Amino acid sequence: MLIASLVYFFYLFTWIGWSAWMPQFLANEKHLGFQTTATYLTIWMFVAIFAYWICGALCDQFGRRYVIPAFAVPASVLLVSLGYLDDPTSLLGGPGRPTS
Repeated sequence: MLIASLVYFFYLFTWIGWSAWMPQFLANEKHLGFQTTATYLTIWMFVAIFAYWICGALCDQFGRRYVIPAFAVPASVLLVSLGYLDDPTSLLGGPGRPTS
């Protein structure tokens, strides 16, 4: 029960973080403006579609018990680490400098 609750927490944290928190964070905290924020989120959501397909295929092969945590836990860690990046280029995976 504890493991399932933790996996569910990481899943919801990641999903709510990307869909509700990230647009506001990019526009206001990182001062990217609407156009850049919309572009970044469009790219991220496009990539997410393929991640869902890959996750589904891996779940069919290996089972959800192992694959879902393997996707949800690193995604939540990535979401937190994005909060420490300051350079707009680094937010999309390019080389950047972390904030101190």
